[in-house]
Amino acid sequence: MNANSACSAFNVALGTPVTADNCTVASVTNDAPTVFPIGTTTVTWIVTDEAGLTATATQTVTIVDQIVPVIYAPVNVITYANNNCEATNVDLGIPVTSDNCTVANVVNDGLAAFPLGTTTVTWTVTDGYGNTATAQQLVTVLDTVSATAVITNISVNLLTTGPVVITAQDVAGASFDNCGISSIILDKYEFTCSDLGVNTVHVTIYDNSGNQTHTTAVVTVLLSGIDLDLDGVDDGCDPSVNITTVEVPNGFTPDGDNYNDKFVIPGLNDYTTIALQIFDRYGNLVYESANYANDWDGTSMKGSDLPDDTYFYVLTLDGTENRQGYVYINRVK
Repeated sequence: MNANSACSAFNVALGTPVTADNCTVASVTNDAPTVFPIGTTTVTWIVTDEAGLTATATQTVTIVDQIVPVIYAPVNVITYANNNCEATNVDLGIPVTSDNCTVANVVNDGLAAFPLGTTTVTWTVTDGYGNTATAQQLVTVLDTVSATAVITNISVNLLTTGPVVITAQDVAGASFDNCGISSIILDKYEFTCSDLGVNTVHVTIYDNSGNQTHTTAVVTVLLSGIDLDLDGVDDGCDPSVNITTVEVPNGFTPDGDNYNDKFVIPGLNDYTTIALQIFDRYGNLVYESANYANDWDGTSMKGSDLPDDTYFYVLTLDGTENRQGYVYINRVK
């Protein structure tokens, strides 16, 4: 029989024993308790005849507990992510439990570290007789930490083919966030001759939780250092570059200032093969290119800087047209 809410049973129907006597049965009694406890109780039946003679028989009464315990989970928890984008040492609270007999234990499947978002924690209560019940609790981890901006101020050279374009990674690529960065937005990506000098670019960093970080970067725009038509106007700012005529300059200044650092000869685009030889004042070949691309920076074929001096060049175009003359290297600032 099942136990009641008091972990016992009463009004137990024991049934009627079968008795007989050669004369007359005077009485039938038993020692059953009014309230049966959990477990097995032995009830002894006694039959007495008119002569006072008795006989006994036993009956077992087993009371089992099938009433599940009651559990109410603690209130839902809202907490915040740490630098690892998780929450640790979360205080879940204490559930409310009860049982008609005894509560043996209460456990939950909570995590040592809760991830971002909502996690369901299941609480389980077990009574002294193995009956269980569960309840759920929600643990929500929020991210309120904005990204840390790591800004790199950069310099860019104008292009002769159009605007120079930067990316968010160029100025803010080292930025980081505890839960990850979703995007980095700049208010300006393209720069032209009108942007020469120092430009302040506004940077907005969005993390994966929607938090924003606002900052600025400095983009310094420099001339291209190229003047193919030798008109004195940097080609990054020259709306009309005339490079149809080959005009070999008589010098260049490979001093690392990004201006006139290479031996640029305008008008070479109309030729298929361009050969260039450079000789020092003693007639030694110090530089040679069979397919010259306006890229000589004053170094020798061995890779060392040639001294500031006057050099003799031989320029051969498409194998037949020859130009000869002198070019001066000047690194003095």
